[in-house]
Amino acid sequence: MVVQDIFNDNPIAGVPKISQHDDLPLKIFAKDEVSNKPLTGYTTKGNWYYKTKDAAIPVNVSSKKLNDLFVNLLSKYEFKQSLKKKFETILVKELKNRLNEKSKDSTQIKKKIAEKKSLLEKVELKFINDQITEVLYNKHSQQLRCEIEELTQEIESTSLNSSNLEKVVQNCLLIAQNISHTWVSADYDSKQRMQKMVFPDGVLYNKQKGVVRTPKVNFIFNEIPLLASHLAEKEKSDSEKNRLKSSYVPETGFEPAHPCEYHHLKVACLPISTPGQP
Repeated sequence: MVVQDIFNDNPIAGVPKISQHDDLPLKIFAKDEVSNKPLTGYTTKGNWYYKTKDAAIPVNVSSKKLNDLFVNLLSKYEFKQSLKKKFETILVKELKNRLNEKSKDSTQIKKKIAEKKSLLEKVELKFINDQITEVLYNKHSQQLRCEIEELTQEIESTSLNSSNLEKVVQNCLLIAQNISHTWVSADYDSKQRMQKMVFPDGVLYNKQKGVVRTPKVNFIFNEIPLLASHLAEKEKSDSEKNRLKSSYVPETGFEPAHPCEYHHLKVACLPISTPGQP
């Protein structure tokens, strides 16, 4: 499955419809870190630039420079093909654990919703029986309805679907393998979807420091550099342990040397000298 097919099968909601310019894929998506103003764009003498509007300190940056900084940021979430299976196994397991935790949280939230609804019914009953005034009824009933709505939104936002968990991980890893080059060669719409998928809250540009950072990263992509670092450290540690063990292996071969007649047949004729003998 190619990247474009993935985007077609999994459209990313929330991508704003803005004026499209191939040289300005980060328009609105990127913000000035100091003013928090979104970057728009303009062209002059055939060159494209990003800029802020109504910021106390205006920010202008060439589209090529900012796009290149963004490509460098994306490259941090790439990994070697040889690690794909390991990443897949670890990420699916971690997401399943998170799914179980969210399920427990959802149960608690549902209990709270039931309690709030019960209180709302009591308030309504008191109002019907003229036990409270209309002012009190409106005050308490409105508050309870707002709390129920907030809890309902919370349970919806924390819901995860385990049915296609493995497919989601596989698709994200497929995109991440070469994401910086894929983004550069993608069309405008695909760039927008890819950006939103990896960085849900967009990116921040700091002109003084000349860097691009992001306040939030998609969980799967965020874990990639961490896993790569962990596996590299583990591989280094295992290699050092193996070298340490090998330093204790006797130089004479499989076992300390003995006269040939005491060796097993398989090693009896190996040219191993007894210590002290030529």
